[in-house]
Order: sequence, then C-alpha cells, then structure tokens
Amino acid sequence: MVAKWMSFALAANFGMQLLTYTVLRRRGHEAVATPYAVVAGNRNFALFLIALPASTTDPLLIFLGCYQVPMYLTAVVMHRVYARSRPGKKAG
Repeated sequence: MVAKWMSFALAANFGMQLLTYTVLRRRGHEAVATPYAVVAGNRNFALFLIALPASTTDPLLIFLGCYQVPMYLTAVVMHRVYARSRPGKKAG
C-alpha cells in the first residue's frame, strides 16, 4: 500500500513540476518557470486536512506522508532540469 501511494506521490509531484515548467518555458515565461513549477509540484496538501471532515482525511494521511518525500527530493531530482533556466550555468 505504501509503495502504491509513494509511486502516486512521486508521479504527481514531479509530473506537475515538469508539466508546469515545460508549458511556461514554451510560452516564453522562462524567468518564472522554475519557481512556479516547484510550487505547482509541492503544493501544501495539508491545507485540505483543515477543510475536510476527519472521516474523509483519515485515508489520505498515508498519501500526505508519502508526499513529503518528493518535496524534499525536489532539489536533488529536478536540479538538472531547472539548471537549464539559469543563464550561464550548465546542468550537471
């Protein structure tokens, strides 16, 4: 069960970052592509816990825990992608 939720959390986080980054760069918004992409992937899902009743949020707690992993790994995993948007820097 944890592996399923972890896979979903990784795909949702990094997928949303890549999608946002790619779309913004293609539309000519290179200056904001990286910060917007990071925010898009690392949304604070804990905010939902405040708005939803406890009976609804209990099953989501494992996903919330798993979602912390890609948030902390963003700098390591996405470094090469985001390094392209820094002038004068090479990825690697």
